[in-house]
Amino acid sequence: MAGEKLPCSLLLLQIKECRLLGEHCKKKHQQIWPKISHIPTIQIWRLCQTDFTRRYIEDQVAIAMRELQFWIGS
Repeated sequence: MAGEKLPCSLLLLQIKECRLLGEHCKKKHQQIWPKISHIPTIQIWRLCQTDFTRRYIEDQVAIAMRELQFWIGS
């Protein structure tokens, strides 16, 4: 889908554990940046050895949030 932007309704883009794409976004690469520059919040996460605990906690929080949404019907 060359040249296509991500949807205008997208408010957050998180890039996790993808070094090459993260670097392209940080450097505003000419093929990537026009597709995402309209997104208000772009977060680029890199996983390193010391991040395993944080990643585990984030995963547990995400699981808990999905379960909560299931039970309250959202």
